[in-house]
Amino acid sequence: MVEAEQITPTNASQSIGFVPFLIVNEVVTFTHQQHAYTMKNIFVTALFIAFTCVAAAAQTVYSSTKGEKYHTADCKLSGEASPIKLADAKKNGKNACGVCKPDEWVKAKLNLCEGKTKDGTRCKRMTANKNKKCYQHQSK
Repeated sequence: MVEAEQITPTNASQSIGFVPFLIVNEVVTFTHQQHAYTMKNIFVTALFIAFTCVAAAAQTVYSSTKGEKYHTADCKLSGEASPIKLADAKKNGKNACGVCKPDEWVKAKLNLCEGKTKDGTRCKRMTANKNKKCYQHQSK
């Protein structure tokens, strides 16, 4: 902390405004740094929450007008579906597709099928099944 010097009539005009300004300036600067750090944390957290909410609310799914289910864009069952918001699809009473599972946030890890084709080569399909076999090579 800055020590105040003795104020005499000769140096009063130089020191009266200067010394308190230094003391106040140091206190305000210290408080401002703490405040800025806290405000930065609050701002970053609020930004993260806002983007997460926007991403969840703005998810686009695909559904036909007569269909009972909604799909992702790359689902093989989507057919002639038109894009709608996920919230609107749920409000209309539509259910999630069991094949593409548009409600799941994390995509399943895909593995190359371990099945063999008729000519003896390895199957080229990708699968998310735990047994690492596509739908054609599942044991029945």
